[in-house]
Amino acid sequence: MKKHLTITIIMCMLLTTTVFAESNNIDEQIKGLWLDPIENSTVIDNIRANNEKKIQENIDLYLIAPGTYRQKIGISADDEVMKEQVRRSYEVFPENILKIYYLEKNANANQYAKEECLEYMISDDYYLYMAGYDYNINDYDGTETVKYRPHNYCADGTTEGYEQFYKEHCYSGGIGEEGYNFVKNSEELKNILSQNSISQIEEMKVVIIGNDSTCLYIKCADNEYLIRLYTGQYYNPENDNPYHKDEDWV
Repeated sequence: MKKHLTITIIMCMLLTTTVFAESNNIDEQIKGLWLDPIENSTVIDNIRANNEKKIQENIDLYLIAPGTYRQKIGISADDEVMKEQVRRSYEVFPENILKIYYLEKNANANQYAKEECLEYMISDDYYLYMAGYDYNINDYDGTETVKYRPHNYCADGTTEGYEQFYKEHCYSGGIGEEGYNFVKNSEELKNILSQNSISQIEEMKVVIIGNDSTCLYIKCADNEYLIRLYTGQYYNPENDNPYHKDEDWV
């Protein structure tokens, strides 16, 4: 009896350890989608420095603009209010910076795709995407509007590096507010993985797979998956969209 009880306890311990390890694996993979602000403090410093420069450029531009022009585009005609708006629009969110990879131009791309080996097409390099907001106050009616606005940086935190990246690869997929919030919601993502019996992941990356198309790439031991995060807004969702609008799994 004692022997049977001992075996049962050991089995329970092994099962608990396995479940914990699988859960921890997914948590770590999701965490790896984001820039680590502690390990990458220099990158954050570069982003802050770049944004400070943008803040000053915008303030200088608006200071010489007529108040009526600022009112028409929703910027406050009051100088001090305008300055605060601009500063808020360039706020840095270190915990919310996403790493985005891309498909490299590859002579064997077609073969890799047919053999379901997308991992060999995904770049080692990435750029950074940070969700931000535009804060505008229209003096005509006193209303404040807040609009979602992404900020893109190279892996080193500079915009110049991102501009060079864009020229070289011509990818502008972005991710959009809905896709960004989905990736940020780790519980929703874990729930989808659980529903599809995915408990261990070898690799997970946000990847631009073409101009104006971005997916979440997931590599498991026996398969690869893509979850559609974003498809260009200019597509007609009924006719031109290469993905069925109701199917997120590609």
